[in-house]
Amino acid sequence: MKIPCPYLLFAGYLFYSLAFNTVKADITKVELASLPPFCQARMGNDANLKKKWSKILGQSNFTWMNHFCSNLIAKKRCFAIIQKQKRYKCYERLTDHSYTLEHTSSNFPLRPLIYYEAGDTFMKIEEYGKAEIQFINAIKANPKFSRPYISLSKIYAKQGNETKAIDIIERGLIKKPSSKALKKIHKKLIK
Repeated sequence: MKIPCPYLLFAGYLFYSLAFNTVKADITKVELASLPPFCQARMGNDANLKKKWSKILGQSNFTWMNHFCSNLIAKKRCFAIIQKQKRYKCYERLTDHSYTLEHTSSNFPLRPLIYYEAGDTFMKIEEYGKAEIQFINAIKANPKFSRPYISLSKIYAKQGNETKAIDIIERGLIKKPSSKALKKIHKKLIK
């Protein structure tokens, strides 16, 4: 039996809208538990946690984190999609983290993480140029945050530029010499 095209389009729209329109009501307990603590506070129902994280991050910044936290959940849901083409379309919709960045202060302590997550999403859909920009922004926002250095090295290695991959890891080690993850990657790259 052939399904008419309009029905397929509607089914696709319905599927993607369910993946992206993450609201508090449809977040499972497992999804909530997988989020960083500030997202658990923002998306959960614990008033004391909300108060605590609002104080730590600032009320205005904390208010806008629901967009970022919803994106983290939607990203995990996208990853569960088996078909590569559908997964790509799903991730493509998640690449705009600018809303949270526009509504939070420039010195917001989670800004590096937001840039990093944007870069990670671009990396998953193989948009390496866009991923590189986001990882560099994350490093500029917090030079001691090791994950963007590691992700940049993966991009450079994937592009066949081992010299650049080693260089970015060494730059990370200058900023955070205690990072076990950076040391481990550096050891692998120089072999």
